Amino acid sequence: MAPKEQANSLKVDDDSNTKQQVVSVPPPVLAEKIELVGDTGSSSTITTRSSECLSSSLPPSTREVKKLLRKIRDSQVEEQVEITLTLLAMMINTDENEKSAVDTAVQIIILLDGPGTVLMALKDWYATSERISAVAIPLLLKLSVLSDEKIRLFLANVGLPTLVAAGNTHRSNGAVTCGVIGILSVICEVKDDDVMRDIANDDCIDLCVHAMKTWENETFVQSCCCLYLTNIIASDPANKARLCEKEIGTLILAALEKYRHKKDKTVYLRAYRAMTLYIAE
Repeated sequence: MAPKEQANSLKVDDDSNTKQQVVSVPPPVLAEKIELVGDTGSSSTITTRSSECLSSSLPPSTREVKKLLRKIRDSQVEEQVEITLTLLAMMINTDENEKSAVDTAVQIIILLDGPGTVLMALKDWYATSERISAVAIPLLLKLSVLSDEKIRLFLANVGLPTLVAAGNTHRSNGAVTCGVIGILSVICEVKDDDVMRDIANDDCIDLCVHAMKTWENETFVQSCCCLYLTNIIASDPANKARLCEKEIGTLILAALEKYRHKKDKTVYLRAYRAMTLYIAE
């Protein structure tokens, strides 16, 4: 049956038939206890300090941010780096802080090269520390969402190899892998030809495939993956040949099936757009 015919004959499964239940990981899940079930079926728990300690309507001072960034750079102890990254993440947690305070915190962090410091910490630690990766990547995702195109270009041009390597190293950890997918979905909207070529490589596509299969019931994951696929197809139709080899069409159809009757139409609309481009001649 052709993809277009399949799309017209889809039926939605009952949610009780889901293969795997995973706690959602939309931005920001930065300063709380996150429990995610991986593709091995094991539970991975990342425990951080209570967000109550830093929730405030007041923005952090430059001195406070500078002190945290210095500790991230200088510490050689895994737990200290993890806690310090978490404290930094709490400053931009929109669930706990006033928007004006978050906006100010983001500006200060960027002004002090916070994205570079966090990315360097990830580069130094991802191979040996899943816990640090599970805090650093959602933090970078949140910064990319709340900042401007310069930070997204920085992550694309400087951080892409580290991000993808971290995602592949900790493939069963949703905070890590799904966070990387989220960053890819933000980066791909920059509409820079060189960036689009870089993020359309096989490593990025394979990570997207893995995430769509592993977290098939996660709205955030499916939404980001469909947005990413839409953009890399739109940027270069030649990418469709590689996507076809990886049977991407089946995954997009699955997203269409699962989300077409959901109240929130974001995933369905993104999947529909991705499929429209995927089957276009």
